[in-house]
Amino acid sequence: MDYKFCSSCGRRLNASARFCEHCGMNLMPQGGGQIPPSPSQVPPPPSRVPASGPPPVPRLPGQPPVPSSAPSYMPPSPPYGTYQQSSEDELTYLLRLHTKNDKYFEKMMRKSKWNWPMFLLGPFWLGYRKMYAEFAMYVGVLSLMSIFLMLLGSESSGGFAGMGIGMAILANQMYYNKSKKAVDKIMQYYSDPEVRRNLVIQKGGTSGWGIVYAIVILIVSLAVEFIIEEALL
Repeated sequence: MDYKFCSSCGRRLNASARFCEHCGMNLMPQGGGQIPPSPSQVPPPPSRVPASGPPPVPRLPGQPPVPSSAPSYMPPSPPYGTYQQSSEDELTYLLRLHTKNDKYFEKMMRKSKWNWPMFLLGPFWLGYRKMYAEFAMYVGVLSLMSIFLMLLGSESSGGFAGMGIGMAILANQMYYNKSKKAVDKIMQYYSDPEVRRNLVIQKGGTSGWGIVYAIVILIVSLAVEFIIEEALL
């Protein structure tokens, strides 16, 4: 004989029973459907684990899927190179800004072995290009040579001519080294491209005050040489 159990008291009943003979529970389906299960028989809803971390990056058509071991979130690329031009990297671009002269920039990058402005203008070109340390060393060497010649009682100008020719040959290399050192320092301490660009423009280029600085230093050095010469006579 087939049996069924009361959903209220759990007693065994005949399969055809419409009411429980022990507790009186109505065993007929409600509304023509099946007998609803008791709350203890209803399975709990699946737990939803909150997603952790940023959403995965959408995959473009034709792009290979991200390996399961790789993180689903990739950080955005840094702003490095925002101001890059076509085939130039950021260092080359900043060197161009530092020079502020495309024609001279090309000569500097080729490290041309001759610089006419340096040969013709001498220390004034160094001051104009903000090469103040190089200018001070150049004038200092010239002053020492002049004082040494006065001590020897010689008036030879061959040393000064050789110094001028040597500086004209080395000027482009010296300016490249100075510019690259300044740009490297800015790139090391500042990561924002806009800040790098503004600092390179500010520290590079030319300066009319550099010419004034050169004139003042030359006048002072000539005055010192004149005083030493008078003291030796």
